[in-house]
Amino acid sequence: MPTRVDPETTLSHILFSSGTTGLPKGVMHTQNGFKHCLNVLSHPQNGALNTNHRVLIVLPLFHIFGLITAIGGIVNNAKVLLLEKFKPDTFLKVIQEYKATYLPVVPTLLQFLSKHKIVDEYDLSSLRDIFCGGAPVGEGSEKLIAKRFNNLMPRQIFGTTEAGGGVIIMPPGHRKSGSVGKVVIGCEAKILDPESQMVLGPNKIGEICIRGPNVMKGYLKNEEATKRDLDQDGFLHTGDLGYYDKEMYFYVVDRIKEVMKYKGFQVAPAQLENILFQHPGVKEVSVVGKPDDRVGELPTAFVVKQEGVSVTENELVQLVAQHLHADKQLHGGVIFVEEIPKTQSGKVARAELRKRFQSS
Repeated sequence: MPTRVDPETTLSHILFSSGTTGLPKGVMHTQNGFKHCLNVLSHPQNGALNTNHRVLIVLPLFHIFGLITAIGGIVNNAKVLLLEKFKPDTFLKVIQEYKATYLPVVPTLLQFLSKHKIVDEYDLSSLRDIFCGGAPVGEGSEKLIAKRFNNLMPRQIFGTTEAGGGVIIMPPGHRKSGSVGKVVIGCEAKILDPESQMVLGPNKIGEICIRGPNVMKGYLKNEEATKRDLDQDGFLHTGDLGYYDKEMYFYVVDRIKEVMKYKGFQVAPAQLENILFQHPGVKEVSVVGKPDDRVGELPTAFVVKQEGVSVTENELVQLVAQHLHADKQLHGGVIFVEEIPKTQSGKVARAELRKRFQSS
């Protein structure tokens, strides 16, 4: 007799967290949880992925974003195009030749699409939906994409490996600059004060916590980490800072562990990066804190220059100074580099950048 399978408890898959702030952990998801994640993509509120879509996947399938959108496309009868890895000319050629309509990306790919000169050499008019997840995307990046793609605004999505994919998504046709959207049907979200653990109201920054069938069963052979990240009420503590407005649109500030502390003030790298990226001479940028015995950390920008465009350290320092309070500026200055290191999932490897301070 075949063994009875309980989808509530039987594992569908084990993925490993990206390990951007520590060692990767095995994240266990049940069959019911995975089914819910796939259903999210086909729901009209989230864009109704269907047979009319041609989905281009350049994200790795060992990453939750790539896995969910690839299998989500298959189960919804969409055409799914898989690329082994990202190569600019191949990536753009596939969009043009196969007329891709649905494109899930991470912020580094969005930066490429918004500023790289080679993009103008291809016809990408078939694109109807650009999903971006993995890190906050600022208003400047959104506007650059809209300008280049005939007013096509990227839709932001918030999710983690532990949450099982997208749990907060910008609905199609809705536009709130800088927002990742609204909580998907079947899930709940709350904002907690990281210190007091009190639930916060609208426009108060705290940790984003998620509850729903999509949330992981736990970490593989790691009960301590499971108890730390899953509370007694079933809420997943994501480790991301954010808030929601009075219309229940959510905004992501940054990872709690990435926030820098300068003279006691909290400085979110994403806020500085979004300002710097608006400069035409900035091709890529990442901000990290340089350790300092006096003030804690000095916000420092690592910048890849845009070819053919002049930009100086002073210009970028002044650009940030025009937008932010003195305590949130580039007190560590700007370091120009040939490239910014990235993880296999396409995220910026901030730990590698911090190592450069140790050797300097």
